[in-house]
Amino acid sequence: MLVPLLAALGLIGIVAGALAWRYAAPRAGRAAKGVAYAVGAALALGSWLARESLAYAGVGPNGPGTVIGVPFFVAFVDASGKGGISLLTAPLALLNAVFWFLLPQLVLALYGILRSKEEARI
Repeated sequence: MLVPLLAALGLIGIVAGALAWRYAAPRAGRAAKGVAYAVGAALALGSWLARESLAYAGVGPNGPGTVIGVPFFVAFVDASGKGGISLLTAPLALLNAVFWFLLPQLVLALYGILRSKEEARI
């Protein structure tokens, strides 16, 4: 149940992050955009290099194990240490990196929207 929920969250995050990057984030200041790009790049690189640290417990066909990848399921390793690496592992790891890169853009866009509403109120 957790894997489909995280995948849906990941897809929503990628779409919302791309929209934020395209429409809302350009209204932010240059320094804020630079910080968002730097943080996003660090998160994306970290999610790519440390895929195993983004893991949680799960149950597979052979019993309990570890699901690797947040928000997208990259691989499954069972209790005996056998991995479930497939042709989809690299593309899903790339999608995880895209999600983590776009997350700060979404935060920056939400901050910009809240700031513009506050300025309109004054």
